[in-house]
Amino acid sequence: RMSGINDISISISLTGVPLTGKSFRPIVIGAPSGAGIPFAICTELSDVISAGFLSSSEEYKMATALLSQPINPQDFAVYRPPASDTDFPTALANLLLVRQDWYSVNAETNDVTEMEAIADWTEANDRYFIGTTDDTTNVVNIGTYMRTAVLAHDAPEDYPDCAWVG
Repeated sequence: RMSGINDISISISLTGVPLTGKSFRPIVIGAPSGAGIPFAICTELSDVISAGFLSSSEEYKMATALLSQPINPQDFAVYRPPASDTDFPTALANLLLVRQDWYSVNAETNDVTEMEAIADWTEANDRYFIGTTDDTTNVVNIGTYMRTAVLAHDAPEDYPDCAWVG
């Protein structure tokens, strides 16, 4: 026998609380070039400039997209590996040897082969990779990863993957 059924009211609301978990810290990583620019933790775009990146650099554009959302990470890392790190997986592996305080990777590439190499590396190293490409015919293999998300977009140079993380 049931006694006294009460109506239950549940209210769910979304509030604007930024991500604060330091372990999630995203990193925007430029293509290996020259002497590179050291890893820097930033909270705003002026920090990216202070770290040595030009406002015309791809890393700055990526950071701009990352910070373009009303709710974005408390901080993020920006890094341009030296040319001696010949590809993104090498750069990420070398960075991980000296800095472990980042988790999510956005890279300056929309090339599917490079993205697959980054995805292989992030899957093996318990990190996440979020990328963008306009090459929708060749992204089939990327869909099999557990820690990788690739957006299809007609303007990957606008870095919608960074905006998605932000």
